[in-house]
Amino acid sequence: MFIAFIATPFLGKKLATDEEFRKLVPSWYFDSYRMKVPERDPNTRQSLHNQLIAMQKDLHERAIRGEFTKENRDKMVFKDDLKDDPYGWSKIHPGVDEDDEDDEDEDEN
Repeated sequence: MFIAFIATPFLGKKLATDEEFRKLVPSWYFDSYRMKVPERDPNTRQSLHNQLIAMQKDLHERAIRGEFTKENRDKMVFKDDLKDDPYGWSKIHPGVDEDDEDDEDEDEN
């Protein structure tokens, strides 16, 4: 029993990596217990890097054209403008009022 317990991880790795050894095991075992191999993510590190570089170039060109002037920035909506948010998306927690202060210090005294 002890030898089977110690050998289990090695047999599992051998089953997972060795195609020839896998042929010794009946096919019904793999049909029930083997996981399907997921498809590779098309976003590789290089493609994400290329997207980031393209975005930086676009922002740089827009800045050169003058799209980020003070008048345009004043039209943008920032976090401070969301105080009248009816859904509570700008709050840390929707159930806590902004006027409530942290009363932990008062409770300790």
